[in-house]
Amino acid sequence: MKFAAVRPVSRVLARELAVTALLLLGVSAVVFAILYLAPGDPLNVLLEGQSPRSELALGMREALGVPRTWYGQYAAWFGKMLQGNFGNSIRTGLPVLPELARVGVNTLYLTLGSLALTLLIAVPIAVHTAAHGDTAGNTAATIGA
Repeated sequence: MKFAAVRPVSRVLARELAVTALLLLGVSAVVFAILYLAPGDPLNVLLEGQSPRSELALGMREALGVPRTWYGQYAAWFGKMLQGNFGNSIRTGLPVLPELARVGVNTLYLTLGSLALTLLIAVPIAVHTAAHGDTAGNTAATIGA
C-alpha cells in the first residue's frame, strides 16, 4: 500500500471546516431571510400589539436598525456575531450569549444521551451483521435500528 496516495489529514480537516463554515453561513442567511420576510418588525414584537406615538415608534425603529436594507441588517448582525457580540434580547434586554450558554447545556445533555443510545443499539447490530453476513434477520435489524 502506498501512503503517498493517502491524503493528509490536515487537508481533509481544512476542507471539512471550510464546508462547515459555508453551511453555517448558508443556514444563518436562510434563517435571517425567513425572519426578515415575516410580517411585522422587531418593534411590533417588542410592543406586543400596542401602538406608540409615531415619533416614538420612529426613534425605536431607528435604534433597532429596522430602516436599513435587509443586506445592511444582515451584514451588521454578521459582523457583530463574528466579534462574539450576539446582541441583546428584544424582550429582556439581556445579552443573548449567556442565555444561549444556559440553554445549550441542556441541549448538550440531550445530544449526548441520544448519541449514547444510538451507539448502544447500532454497534451491536453492526458487529453481528459483520460477523454473520447479510441475512434476512440482519437486514431487518438494520432497517429497524
